Amino acid sequence: MPDLKALLQKVPKAKIMPWMAIGDPEGLIIKVESQQALEFLTAARNDPRWGYLRQSGPKSSLAQTPKTVVIFGPSGSGKDTVIEVIQQELAESVVHLPSDLYYGPTGKLFGDSQPGIYSNNYDHPNSVDWDLQRLHLSLLRQGHTVTLPEYDFSIHSRVDRGRPELAPKSIIVVSGIMAAHALKDEADLLIGVDAPWEICVARRINRDVQERGRTKKDSQDQIASTTKPGYLQFVKPYLDALRQGTLADKAILFDNSLQVEAPQDFPARKNKHVYLEAIKKLV
Repeated sequence: MPDLKALLQKVPKAKIMPWMAIGDPEGLIIKVESQQALEFLTAARNDPRWGYLRQSGPKSSLAQTPKTVVIFGPSGSGKDTVIEVIQQELAESVVHLPSDLYYGPTGKLFGDSQPGIYSNNYDHPNSVDWDLQRLHLSLLRQGHTVTLPEYDFSIHSRVDRGRPELAPKSIIVVSGIMAAHALKDEADLLIGVDAPWEICVARRINRDVQERGRTKKDSQDQIASTTKPGYLQFVKPYLDALRQGTLADKAILFDNSLQVEAPQDFPARKNKHVYLEAIKKLV
């Protein structure tokens, strides 16, 4: 097992900003874009503490190999609403594997008495444990139940609390801001959910304040320093490719802009047939 503290010493550090280490002003902020940070995070992800996440569970008898639907788009574009509709309409056939669960591990990796370790950029692919998500997706496609990681956005930490399990169904919906960048090759269907940037920002700030215990300023600072640059580098190119028809044959772009007059007019609900029919064709 690599020496995590030795690896950490080699990782470039960033200047702390309030949103980077919520509740831990002594926290160490790593420059997650660096190769050294990726090596450190990879070792932390393979720590025996998280070994239970890599174990396969009971195997189900499935009529066919599950199909994978990858849903991506900027923060605040309305992916959660699209997924909610899919789960409501196709409940017997769908399970959801969100990339948000696979952030980290960061936080108090060396115990509560030691400074926490945090990322300077949660909108960079190195912040997400894609290897574990790919493993879980592979196991689900083979019919196995998996134990999901848990991530607490209010403290920027992977946690071990309930050890929730996920059993496969005929459609596995994978969602995440950067999911196309990391997992497009795993997709039987790729769905890009888009909305004007100003709308996405307003939705993101509201969620951060209401659901994740952030201040409005902290949310605005994070959006300006990492969320928008990450969107431009790791999300927008794939949305543009969908618009141009150059990314994949089995791919659609869904405009989820404005709620017009009532909840049922929200595009993700009003025009749900666009993506539901595409998913149904998979099975």
